[in-house]
Parts: sequence; structure tokens; C-alpha cells
Amino acid sequence: ELVEHDIPVRILTRSPAVVRDVDLFKRAGDLISVGTSIPSFDTELVRAIEPGTPPPRARWKALYQLRKAGVNVFVSFSPTYPGMTDQEIDTLLGHFRALGQVVVFHEPINPRGENLLLLREAVQKLDRPELEKRLEMLQSEQKWIKYAIEQINRVHLRAEKLYPDLHIHSWPDRELIENTSGHLSDRLAEMRQAIPAEPFDEKSQS
Repeated sequence: ELVEHDIPVRILTRSPAVVRDVDLFKRAGDLISVGTSIPSFDTELVRAIEPGTPPPRARWKALYQLRKAGVNVFVSFSPTYPGMTDQEIDTLLGHFRALGQVVVFHEPINPRGENLLLLREAVQKLDRPELEKRLEMLQSEQKWIKYAIEQINRVHLRAEKLYPDLHIHSWPDRELIENTSGHLSDRLAEMRQAIPAEPFDEKSQS
């Protein structure tokens, strides 16, 4: 119905079953963009924090299948975790680039509400004391701000170095923007308000 009325649609799902609708997506052309969240390729960690969801590599394979069929795709690289190495980030960025010149929406962990508590409980079951310690530190507002800014910058720098044509679109949480000031706050706000370089958005702006 949306496509028939010329309304752009962005679909975000963790389910590889989305490939069932590839024919519909192909008919929709640039009216549609399909994406999935891939925070890490650490299957054990993702299984713990996202119980019952398909593994991250299965999600990537679904996007790859859609991309090969000519469907516009995007990636939600979110949330990224404290302690991720450059090698981990580089591996993920490499897989994202293999999908083509896609937009990658990036956001670090936000400790608001029960998010952090639930994450810590999940990590405790994995017996990963170092990661648990890093998550505990994020309870401090200032340490969370420092971590989030560093993580955003690191992802951008790694992408610029390795894949300059990969579009990284950061989505700083409003809480992060509100807890910074001056030039930094303005820069984060600009990131959040920027329009991603997607055919989907070009169509929606026309």
C-alpha cells in the first residue's frame, strides 16, 4: 500500500526472513531501504544481550543477498560496546563496505533507564569481568560522555582511513548532546540532524 502511494519506506529488522520479500522490494525500487542492526560479530555476546534474535552474521548475509538482488540496504551499527578493538571495528566496517556504498548508522551504548543494568546482567552470565567493569564505569555520567564521544570519533576515523566512501551517519542520543556544551554539543547536534546519503532520502526529499 505504501509503495503504491509513492511513500518511501525504511525497514529495520533483525530477521533474515526479510529476504522472502525481495521481489516486492525490487519492485519498490528507490522507495525502499532495508536494514538490520549489527552491533558486533561476537555471537556469544550478541546472543546474551539480544536473547532469541538471529546471530549477527546471519543478518549480514540477508543484507548481502538483498544487495545482490539490487535492493537498497543500510546497517544499524548500534550499540557499539566499550572495549571493542580497532580490529573488531575494522572487520565490521569491511563487511559493511562489502554491501556497497551503504549508509551505516552508528550509535554507542546509552546507559539510560534499565539499559545498563540489563547489559551488565547479561555480561555477568558470560564471565567477562573486563567488559563488566567497563559497563559499570558507564554509570558515571562523565565517563559515559567520554566513552560515547571517543567511540563515535573512533568509528569515523577507522572508516575514513579504510573505507572513505563508506557513509557513517552517527546518531548521538539527545541525552549525550544535552550533557555536552559549546562546539562539541553543536557538532553532535549536526551529526544527529544530518540527512544520510541514501537513495531513500533523496526520494523522500523530492
